[in-house]
Amino acid sequence: MDAPAGEEDGEDADVVREFRHRVERLASQEQAPVTATDLLTELPAVAADHERRKTDTVTLTQSLSLTGRRWIIGSDLRPALQKGSPLLLASLIAGNRGLPIGRQEGAMFDATTIRDFPVAAERIFRAIRDGELVAIFGDYDCDGITGTAQLLRFFRRRRMEPVVRLPHRQHEGYGLREATVREFMDAGIGLLITIDTGIAAQREVALARDGGMDVIIIDHHHTPLLLPPATAILHPGVAGAPEPHPAAAGLAFSVVQALEEADGHAGWDGMDIDLSLAAIGTVADLVELRGANRGLVERGIAAIRALPNCPLRTLCLHAGVTGACTSRDIAFRIAPRINAAGRMADPMIGLQALLGDMQSLLLLEQLNQERRSSVEALMRDAIGEVERTSPIFPCIASVLITPGIAGLIAGKITEKYGRPSLVASIQGDRCTASLRSIPGYHVTHALTRMQEMLQSFGGHAQAAGCTFPLSALGELRERLSADLAQSLTPHDLLPSLSVDTPLSVAHITLPVCRSIDGLEPFGQGNPEPRFLIERVTLQDMRAMGKQSNHLQARLPGIKLVGFGLGSLAEQAREPLDLVCRLGIDEWNGRKMPQLSIDDLRFASS
Repeated sequence: MDAPAGEEDGEDADVVREFRHRVERLASQEQAPVTATDLLTELPAVAADHERRKTDTVTLTQSLSLTGRRWIIGSDLRPALQKGSPLLLASLIAGNRGLPIGRQEGAMFDATTIRDFPVAAERIFRAIRDGELVAIFGDYDCDGITGTAQLLRFFRRRRMEPVVRLPHRQHEGYGLREATVREFMDAGIGLLITIDTGIAAQREVALARDGGMDVIIIDHHHTPLLLPPATAILHPGVAGAPEPHPAAAGLAFSVVQALEEADGHAGWDGMDIDLSLAAIGTVADLVELRGANRGLVERGIAAIRALPNCPLRTLCLHAGVTGACTSRDIAFRIAPRINAAGRMADPMIGLQALLGDMQSLLLLEQLNQERRSSVEALMRDAIGEVERTSPIFPCIASVLITPGIAGLIAGKITEKYGRPSLVASIQGDRCTASLRSIPGYHVTHALTRMQEMLQSFGGHAQAAGCTFPLSALGELRERLSADLAQSLTPHDLLPSLSVDTPLSVAHITLPVCRSIDGLEPFGQGNPEPRFLIERVTLQDMRAMGKQSNHLQARLPGIKLVGFGLGSLAEQAREPLDLVCRLGIDEWNGRKMPQLSIDDLRFASS
């Protein structure tokens, strides 16, 4: 039966829909009317693009790993290792990444290079001298909390107790609000310091100044064209500092360091704690770990390893960080606990735990467990929905999802499926959503193209947030899917895994594994190295864990673990190619190389 007029089916319909979408986009971008010549130019391009995408899909599905990912493999370093020494591996990887060999990063960010620093320092010391009421307003995430903690510790060393406010994520949202400014005015605050926020708060800062408050902004977020009328703005972008810029916690440390030095305390009591807090916030905020940021985190990790008995050390012990702390410990053990306060309840709980309140520390552990359980349960539901519907742009919305964990779920969906995703918390007739994206697709630009549907939005290339009416959810899902389909190919939408180099099993020794530690700290801009091990037959392979979620195997003298890969234990019996990370397993005083398997595929014949 013929389709009714206006409705199409099959591949021809796909071409027609793509053509319509391109014409609509062309019309929205051009000042002059779209001509017939424009249309004739577009149609062949659409048809050719459609055929190329079909070919890409067939080719790619034949070369994926057992988890459905394509591997992007870097240059083969094995010939260089055979000519020289396997211990050159870390140096060769550092060279490929443009990192200095060994731990020789430059000086940390210097706050005194910011034009407004002298004004800020004079105003802060005047407030201390005159005993003024000071308020610190931060953010609800780990970066904001650790930055706030450093500033509060600075004032406490001078026997001052500022008013501290961290906004409630669900009830107040991000940033300084006029209601909060009025509260400070009513309390008689003379100096307001914002940390990890404030650079876009023109109205709120103007209100504070009109009410007699001076405002110092310490922030690292994108600078608007019109800066707030603050007394001083301490922002690396305003200072013209080279990128990557520090996170708020790193910026707070540089400000505190400059203030202490100006006050005659170059090595102040508790400097190691402040440095540790700065490193934790920097890793947690996913700023690029190069240049000054890398130097800061290197020093901060060393400080964490040497911490005396203090609240932060207690938090680390509760997180299971008992030995030599690494950047991975910060990212997966310490920072999530601090973040749990702002995600699940009140961020002040995280701050108070860092400052020594044992009840808050115990509550933080409870909140972190609740966060993990909640995310696991909601992820199962989200995966079920994605598997059933196979959307090009997964959009999940639920009354069970809170704004505090929406971003976590979106990040996990994007990582698993290699596609941008939107996860929304439904609150009455309104949705509050977090979006995560993949390389090549600027999700905030995508929201800009449909901003008439949104009540608010903002973000950057790989992450964004927005609010919109619940009634618009269906249309927004369709618009995002259509926009993505026009922007990327099936090849772009496949999950991928970057591999530094192929590596021979013979090169996997304890000294080589130890040498990789020289590339620490790992994080954004410097991920933990991954290696391709080709054509290996694993021994004693089995699933492990309470729910058999994980995989365990061995090679002669090498232990292998694959977290989340337990379901592949039975089918992966042939010779395999593995993508893994190098580590060391310690048990009963014995050490041996350990491979953490990230992915695997059947070896080619």
